[in-house]
Amino acid sequence: MNEDQLILDLVANRDLDTQSALLDALKDSGLNMTQPVLSRLLRKLGVRKIGGYYRPPAPNRPAFPNLKYFLSPPNLIVIKTLPGHANALAYHLDALKLRAVAGSVAGDDTVMVAIAKGSKIGEVHEMLRRIFEGDGRPE
Repeated sequence: MNEDQLILDLVANRDLDTQSALLDALKDSGLNMTQPVLSRLLRKLGVRKIGGYYRPPAPNRPAFPNLKYFLSPPNLIVIKTLPGHANALAYHLDALKLRAVAGSVAGDDTVMVAIAKGSKIGEVHEMLRRIFEGDGRPE
């Protein structure tokens, strides 16, 4: 496995929240590098922080047209989508492993998103909107 593949594998399968933690994981896997080199590789590979952790670039994200968001403070967001799309949306959301999201429950056209303790519903709403209607990234 080359260094690019190793980095992508580590960020896909571990919750690494700092470059230092990623450097330690690389070292444990037998690969030593400096932080500036790692930083350049992360940029080249499209690795970004999502939900506080480094994650590989998003694959072609599924399209979720016509989403409507309903906020129910303090910790619930309801997302309405087209019939049959809710399970795919919830699966995609759960796969992101966002710290701000405690979990989700999907029906046929509705996803209920539970907000994690300490997270602000408005900020999570904007993050979800960017993920599903923007470029697929919460940043």
